[in-house]
Amino acid sequence: MTIEKLLDRKPFKIQDNIEFDYVGTLKRINSYINNVYINADKNSIFWNISNSRIIHFAKHIDLDTKDLQPYADGDVSYFRCWVLRMKFYRWLEDNHFALTLNARSIGLATYGSWVWKLTKSDKGIDISSPNLQNLYFDTSQENLKDGDIVEKHFLNVNQLRKKRKVWDNVDKVLKDVKDIHEIYEFWGYDEEEEEYIQKIQYKTGKDAIILLKENRTEDDFPYYDYHIGEYQGRWLRIGIVERCFDLQVRANQLVNQNVQASEIASLLLLRTSNPEMLGNVLQDVENGEVINSDDLQQIGISNNGLNQFVQELNLIEQKADEICLTPQVVTGDTLPSGTPFRSIAVATNAASSSYNIIRENLGEGTGYLLKEKIFPGIIKSWNGKEEILELSRDEADVRYFDKILKKKGRMKMLTDNIFSGKVVNTKQMEEVDKLLEENDIPKRVKIDKGTFDFKWHIRTNITGESVDKSQRNDALSNSLQWIQSNPAIVDIPYFRQYCEENGINWWRLTAEQQENIQQGQTSGAIPNKMGPKEDKLLSKVDTPK
Repeated sequence: MTIEKLLDRKPFKIQDNIEFDYVGTLKRINSYINNVYINADKNSIFWNISNSRIIHFAKHIDLDTKDLQPYADGDVSYFRCWVLRMKFYRWLEDNHFALTLNARSIGLATYGSWVWKLTKSDKGIDISSPNLQNLYFDTSQENLKDGDIVEKHFLNVNQLRKKRKVWDNVDKVLKDVKDIHEIYEFWGYDEEEEEYIQKIQYKTGKDAIILLKENRTEDDFPYYDYHIGEYQGRWLRIGIVERCFDLQVRANQLVNQNVQASEIASLLLLRTSNPEMLGNVLQDVENGEVINSDDLQQIGISNNGLNQFVQELNLIEQKADEICLTPQVVTGDTLPSGTPFRSIAVATNAASSSYNIIRENLGEGTGYLLKEKIFPGIIKSWNGKEEILELSRDEADVRYFDKILKKKGRMKMLTDNIFSGKVVNTKQMEEVDKLLEENDIPKRVKIDKGTFDFKWHIRTNITGESVDKSQRNDALSNSLQWIQSNPAIVDIPYFRQYCEENGINWWRLTAEQQENIQQGQTSGAIPNKMGPKEDKLLSKVDTPK
């Protein structure tokens, strides 16, 4: 399809009695979230019922970086998995991926659909969110990858100049005296050349100036869309604002009618049977003047429809909560006094579980994008160099680092003594461990080339805080008892799988924690203290050279 055809975004019929206007719907949504009427009626009050619900809906479908958990495929040493996890979370933090996830959640709640675009940069892959109004495609299709697409960019003179190294004919475009230039980026099938291409141009039709034209494959398609609902004949799903379209109109009518009624009720009207008193008495008389009237009385006016107004507006708010999945237990509003705590907890879990299916879809899509599109190049760059990685702030990382530190220290002491012909005993090993713990040495890990040369995947934990804690505690108790009776069980793959499926990191049950469990055997109980409470990141430990 050509650029010109894609730019013509006309409304279409989903079925005989349903017509969908993509452009009109977006304009209406953008007007409503900015408290503006479609007809630009600036003299009326806009009683927004969508914006507050957008935030509550977004927070329940939002993914956190902790929900994305990398794990190895097959039998891979724990050290390599551990380093991958540290590097993975470090990349997410350095690239502010949490903010990208937050923006997507708010966009999905507002519009019902959202788009990420992947572009190559010096850092690797950048993720941006195009303006939905600047995307031109067949709005009846289910996903963006199902057809061609055009994105409109607005570039100023300075931005165009920076493109001279990567685009052709930039100087021709700069001859135009406009401050802002509309640039069209096309991804799709070129019917004339029968090839899949990326094309960037200025203007359309015969006057178009081609800035870039390259052959691509469908795997290079940079746009990835996310939705909060199933496909129903239109690409744009129904978000919070659109769900409240009709309710928003009625709420505005009620509020403004009540304002007019209140203004009328505030008038001071007087009546008299004296035919000589005409007009506005309060404006016609002078200050201190005596009014001659035997029957001058005030006419009582009240807003009789106030109770009905409040009742109907409450019904609108309740209906909006229902269709937006934002009841009181979700928004945090105070429930009626006397409501049992357990009832509140059950209602909260039930309301929160409504969002799980959306979060599952988002989690799967995000994991696929990170593993298949973003991280292959990043992993390749990590594999091609050696580096020293500063330890993160996770206490489990510090524990595992301590274990590696002791192992390396013992090995170095052992090899040094063997080559010098000395005998090594247990007391010398303990002295090495004590020396390493007392020394003020920075916590750094050396990563060799090829460390990440293994298959891995991303598991998404979408349950978050809504996990069944009693089930988790039972699984943890079982794991501790099994380790107490047989510490070697940690090395059995089925045990590791059991731990992972119940949200327990099996590698946290090793090293010092296993020692604590073994010590608990002498006292007949599993120790409650699974490790020191102080932040071990403040300790100073270094690897021997």
